[in-house]
Amino acid sequence: MLGISSIEEKLLKIIDHLMSQLTVVEEVLKEHNKRLILSDEQRTRLAESGIELCPQDRRNFTCIVKENTLMKWCRALVKKASTYPKTI
Repeated sequence: MLGISSIEEKLLKIIDHLMSQLTVVEEVLKEHNKRLILSDEQRTRLAESGIELCPQDRRNFTCIVKENTLMKWCRALVKKASTYPKTI
């Protein structure tokens, strides 16, 4: 069985996070062509990919919002998940 090394897994998470950010930038620029105004879904998308990164990678690879803003969204996502657990 072929396995993914920890470095490859880390790189895949970074790439996923960067792609999420770029997709959001493209969407916003097409609509506004000004300051980034993100929807709840866009903030959630960035939080979901950003929460997977270690703090150092979040600092190094978060480019369209401030790291503190991303972490605020991540905390809200975790709080929402623990407040409203998924039902089967």
